[in-house]
Amino acid sequence: MTENLRRLEKLVNELPILSAIVKGEEKGHTEYITNSGTCIGFGLYNDGEAGIQRSYMSKGSLLPAHHHRVKELLVVISGSIRVNSDYAEDKVLSKGDHVYFMPEDKHIVEALEDSWIIGVSVPTARGYPSA
Repeated sequence: MTENLRRLEKLVNELPILSAIVKGEEKGHTEYITNSGTCIGFGLYNDGEAGIQRSYMSKGSLLPAHHHRVKELLVVISGSIRVNSDYAEDKVLSKGDHVYFMPEDKHIVEALEDSWIIGVSVPTARGYPSA
């Protein structure tokens, strides 16, 4: 690893991002702090270059405002969620719908019913669970 990559990795690790709302981590899954309800992400793939997680959000759970230093794609597998962000104000997503967040795009995610979501981050966002 070059010195520049080491410095970049150190800077990224110091940023206040998704990991700030991590309640607890165990191998393979992460529980996130919510204003109510439950949100747990299960790592499907994570090699540092890309991260994929399948997340469960119970009805009424609300992930507070957070952001990533990387791009993130969310795809709803079942249920429905409401997303508020700099680019997607009060957008309701149901099975098959998706939303794409640019780096630094602060967003809030609320489960309108019990929901399963796939999240993809390239490179891996801090706070994504290991596979």
